[in-house]
Amino acid sequence: MDKLIELSRRLGRQIAAHERTVLMQNAQKALQEDPDARKLVEDFQKQAEKIHKLEQENKPIEVADKHQLEAYENQMSSNDKVREFSRRQADYVEMMRKIWDAIHNEIIGEQEPAE
Repeated sequence: MDKLIELSRRLGRQIAAHERTVLMQNAQKALQEDPDARKLVEDFQKQAEKIHKLEQENKPIEVADKHQLEAYENQMSSNDKVREFSRRQADYVEMMRKIWDAIHNEIIGEQEPAE
């Protein structure tokens, strides 16, 4: 098992050094350092959580709540730092999904699909 742990650490270091990871981390840092962008994301998350909680409790969702969420979405789509972070995060998630798929396919013995 020690060998597997060491291989995992090596893979982790390579993932951390990969361009997609670095770009995502830089975009995340830029977003966090911009108070307006950070607040916008926080407000959006709070509103999304509010709506999700209402849905889970089978309570009615006010039209104003839906409009507020949509307004936050529109503001986020026009904020350069939020857009950049979203793009970089999507790239990173895609990379991690492909890595997981490759590992999983080796475990279960499946061949990788041709791309």
